[in-house]
Amino acid sequence: MKPLKFRIFGTKENKYLTPDSFYIDGNGDLFTDLFDEGGYSYPYMIQDWQINDYIIEYSTGILDKEGKEIYVGDILIFDYEDNASESSPMYIYIRNLKDLFYFEESFGAYFDSGRIVGSRIVGNRYENPEMWMYRFGHHEGK
Repeated sequence: MKPLKFRIFGTKENKYLTPDSFYIDGNGDLFTDLFDEGGYSYPYMIQDWQINDYIIEYSTGILDKEGKEIYVGDILIFDYEDNASESSPMYIYIRNLKDLFYFEESFGAYFDSGRIVGSRIVGNRYENPEMWMYRFGHHEGK
């Protein structure tokens, strides 16, 4: 069985955090390593009141056409290479709903992972909020 791959966006830091400093245990709790004055590390479970400081994005297990791993929260572009009649690219947002991955086109439709072949990552929801809001924000009512 493959290990669970994820990345974490720190809302206070406003950036992706070092993935090696976090892990999820068998109960689904998020841990990080803290260091004492002597430099020794010990595990620290992120408490319920802190959890909103971290956004966990899981890997889909799918690679884009450039070989980059696609995570929930990524924004992709599909260039219609196989359909010359289409004039503009389609943007795709990766969502996780009810423990399933959904691929949402910029006009709100959902489709399966087969459409991801030929796409490439152009950003993500948190590092490129203006792109996400322009293309997808109106679909979530936020």
